[in-house]
Amino acid sequence: MVSLLHSLGEGARARIDGSRVMDLSGGDVIGCRRVLLAHQQWPLDRRWYADIDEAFAPAGLLACRVHNGVEVVRRVEQGGLAGAVLVSDERCIDGLSLLRIIRSIDAVLPCWLVAEGPSRWTLQEALALRVASVIAPTVGADELTLALRKRLMN
Repeated sequence: MVSLLHSLGEGARARIDGSRVMDLSGGDVIGCRRVLLAHQQWPLDRRWYADIDEAFAPAGLLACRVHNGVEVVRRVEQGGLAGAVLVSDERCIDGLSLLRIIRSIDAVLPCWLVAEGPSRWTLQEALALRVASVIAPTVGADELTLALRKRLMN
């Protein structure tokens, strides 16, 4: 994919990849719906995130990566998100805790929880917090994109 950098005026920068135009200054994405992707370990699995970017683009979605709870809260408070995918990792981040915080800020933001071998209690809590779905971490980028599209495009 060829990327070109263009000036948008007033110091803003954008990357154009085919039909996608992304504002690299942190503002809105032109023609894309932003989905928060929260995972504290995201730099360790760059291939998965590259796959996510590749699958999201044709669906009109853009992953906004954050890797700690403070960033999650800041992004949700800013608004403008189409949804949130919380990757729960017991070693680093508790997806249910983040989901509770998100619900205290935005009661209707569609959220998905990615959790490995969730217990019955975790599933019950996630459903009580109105999560759209609990997804296994082995789910590929295409399947995740399909789940998001089904919910966000209706």
